[in-house]
Amino acid sequence: MITKMRIYAVVFSAVLFGLTLLPILQIGADKPVDGFPMSHYPMFSNPRPEFETPIYVVGFDHAGARHKIPYPYWTPGGFNQASMQLKAARAEGQESLDAVCEHIAAGIARKPTRALAGVGEVVIERGHYNMVKYFQEGDKTPHKKKALASCRVRRRP
Repeated sequence: MITKMRIYAVVFSAVLFGLTLLPILQIGADKPVDGFPMSHYPMFSNPRPEFETPIYVVGFDHAGARHKIPYPYWTPGGFNQASMQLKAARAEGQESLDAVCEHIAAGIARKPTRALAGVGEVVIERGHYNMVKYFQEGDKTPHKKKALASCRVRRRP
């Protein structure tokens, strides 16, 4: 004999299972609707572009060697927040980019790590990277790059 509680459990399970599969209907739709909690995860299912153009910060030492500048030099947040801050500074214009560059250079002068002790110049760059070559072949050389801002690291004697 089926009890009322079992009927409720079966109906609840069927509804939950149906809701879980509902995002599948969005795959292949002309205008898919994406939203939490019913996501079809387009960040993973959509094709990725061949090229990406991130904005990042590098430093150069006196011998001309490149050094990656870690994002904690300009933000207390994580990697995504740092990336968004650089994009926002670029959108705000050259004065904003120069201010971010000076802030990073001052941080390196104030608290240099062993790897950044010789860095004398900070450059905010926008690189054009081939993602297939970057991830599959390990070629981390930008297809092209452009310096958006640069500044000197001024250390106190």
